[in-house]
Order: sequence, then C-alpha cells, then structure tokens
Amino acid sequence: MDIKNIKKKLQFLEEIEKFKKIERGNYFSDQTRGETDAEHTWHLVMFLLVFEDELPREIDKVKLLKMASVHDLAEIYAGDEFFLTGKLAKKDKQRKELNAAKKLFSKLPDEQAREFMLLFREYEERKTTEAQIVAAFDKIQAIHQNISSGWLTYKKHSLSIEKIKEYHKTPMEYNNLTALIYKLIFEEAKKRKYEK
Repeated sequence: MDIKNIKKKLQFLEEIEKFKKIERGNYFSDQTRGETDAEHTWHLVMFLLVFEDELPREIDKVKLLKMASVHDLAEIYAGDEFFLTGKLAKKDKQRKELNAAKKLFSKLPDEQAREFMLLFREYEERKTTEAQIVAAFDKIQAIHQNISSGWLTYKKHSLSIEKIKEYHKTPMEYNNLTALIYKLIFEEAKKRKYEK
C-alpha cells in the first residue's frame, strides 16, 4: 500500500465534501430548499440503477455509474448555473468547468486523476453511448425533480414546457428509452397542469 496515495485520496474526499453544499436551481418535493449537487448526483445514479434492465446490453455499466458520479464534481470550484438563466456563454462555462475539473482531479494520485479527467471529458463531449445515456438521465432527473416539486423552478423562471423541450431536444433523441421517459414526464407535467 502506498501511504502517499492513500493520504491524497483522503484529502480529495475531504475536498469533495463541499459538493454537498452546492445548491442547484431545482427544489425539493416539499419546496423548502433547492437540492444540492450531491443529492442530484445520488438521484441520477439511482435513475441509472433503476433503469439498468432497459439500458442497451453492450454498454459499460460500471463506466456509466463512474461517469454519473464525477460529471458535476467540477462545480465545487465552477459553481452551478441554472440551465436557462446562466450568465456565461456555453463555451465560457465549458472552459470554466474544464479548468475546475483539472484543478480538482489533480488532487488525486496521477492514474486516478487521469481516469476522472477522461470520464469528465467523455461526458462533456457526448460522443459515446455511455456519455449520451448519462447526459440524458442527468436532464431527466432535473425535469422529474420539477414534477416532484410542483414545477416550482420552471414557474419561478416562467419557462414553458415547449421551451424546456426545445432545450432538451438533443438528449431526448439519444435513444429510445430516454425518449420515452421524456415523453412520459412531459405528459405528466401537462396532466398536472403545471403550465397554468
């Protein structure tokens, strides 16, 4: 066992404890406060586990869960911006998050830092099936959270279902499963008359 690497890992784990305090734009179901990045990530991982049987057989499910677990960690330094009201241009946001990821993952032993950076970049590029599935479920979790909270965030920002659908157009088309889940969630939002 390498004591130096173990100490680095413990320091990294202490640093990412801050993830529990990064508030997102989406509210809890009881509307008392916004969910945190850590709560969002846990829920995203649960989505992937619950829908595991419906996912394509050929995908790397371990990679899927690793990617889901690290995809937002850079927000410890970069912060989280609500998707339709963010002040930064997309490229600036990506650059800011990439720099934050490099800074954060550099706290790990070299081999693990490389792995986490590769997972982060793969997620951001959306070229692999795993990255597309995680990205689609990342957005699905956010919309589902708004179903649970009475559409509070979207009402607060006067966002229509059509505007949200337009923003999510690409992830909605990644595969048949996520397309169906999006469809069912939006149907539920309309059924509950959340735009009224």
